[in-house]
Amino acid sequence: MTIRLAALLALYLFLASALVQARSFGDLLQNAFDQRQGNYDFQLKTEPSKPVDHSPTKIILRVGSVDGTDIVDLPITLRIVDSDGNVLQKTNPILVTGGHFNYEYTFEKPGTYAVYADINDYSYSGQTLTFTFLLNVGSPYDFLYLVVPLAAAAITGTLITRRVVKRKSAYRVDKI
Repeated sequence: MTIRLAALLALYLFLASALVQARSFGDLLQNAFDQRQGNYDFQLKTEPSKPVDHSPTKIILRVGSVDGTDIVDLPITLRIVDSDGNVLQKTNPILVTGGHFNYEYTFEKPGTYAVYADINDYSYSGQTLTFTFLLNVGSPYDFLYLVVPLAAAAITGTLITRRVVKRKSAYRVDKI
């Protein structure tokens, strides 16, 4: 009995020490794009999750260190670039406080856009680190690319089925 109790106590101590040493990363963005460079962990998320043209999109950023803590008072510059390489928006250096920053932008047309976040890494490497995120911006009418072919297939299938049933019933009448 004492060996069993000692083994149980050892297991309990092992699990307790593992839980104490585990790190928890607070305030991570859910369903976000994530990149890691140098000592930084950068996340980007949009609301709505699928941006639509001519509708405001909130770009939510989180900058943390690789150990999970939020970075405080870090200067970043955002650039939004279209698929042709034209810079549509460039911010002045923004001081990110508390590791989070929200930026609102309205995309003018559907397509693929790049959001570049330049971090002035003066404290570690003395360089500018660039994080690149691609966003697909849709149109409010994108659902038609799915609905129209499905409707056409359903109508075609109904017409073919109706013709086949009509031929079979005409064939049966001729046999009687």
